[in-house]
Amino acid sequence: MRIGVDEAGRGPAIGPLVVAAFAAPSAEIDSLLALGVDDSKALSRSQRLRVETALTAGAEAGRWSYGIVEASAERIDRAMSVQSLNDLEVVLFAEAISSIDGGLEGTVSKVLALDACDTDAERFGRRVLARLDDRWSDWHVDSQHGMDARDVIVGAASIIAKVSRDAAIERLSESLGFSVGSGYPSDPATVSAIERLVMDEAPHPALRWRWAPVRRAWRLRHHCAAPDRPAPEDGRIGDQATLDRF
Repeated sequence: MRIGVDEAGRGPAIGPLVVAAFAAPSAEIDSLLALGVDDSKALSRSQRLRVETALTAGAEAGRWSYGIVEASAERIDRAMSVQSLNDLEVVLFAEAISSIDGGLEGTVSKVLALDACDTDAERFGRRVLARLDDRWSDWHVDSQHGMDARDVIVGAASIIAKVSRDAAIERLSESLGFSVGSGYPSDPATVSAIERLVMDEAPHPALRWRWAPVRRAWRLRHHCAAPDRPAPEDGRIGDQATLDRF
């Protein structure tokens, strides 16, 4: 059994960061290739949608399985007030893996294939494994950069994560009544959306308040420093356990 994990939406100033885990027996690799599974960045939008539909249908039929974790802009801001984005992604990768709880019993070959988010790929893998409970202790971690392009199982995860994030951005645009673009600061539609979303007394909740483009747009509009997120009612700001280092 091989579980691939990848994320979508690390860099945008608007919307969530999505991590997906996809599990399939190694014997299914040829079948996944036949479906057109590849790095999500290598596929067009229509290709991603077609392949994602096939992947989720196969999971519903019990052939494969997958899990998705969506970290809102608010969660990202709160986490980054006490730690780094890499720290948060360690937690999210572990959460996505833990969400897969079926069809794993009795497997001999057990590999967690991670598209590493840390400059030290092996360290990232160690940290993710340390976040998992005892049932994952006998799994081998294969953590490398660019795994979405070289491992079809990770490629499947990248497609699911990308399609899920794109859908979240589309829902946000629909709810606002105007397009927020891709959410990336290099997108002119996103730049325009950020300017509109900082016009009120506080930045819009869908913005990542700690991102430089949001802070810059706020200062230009209000002539003062951008605010931080209000403290949560339960007093929890970040996940202290993710501050551990190896």
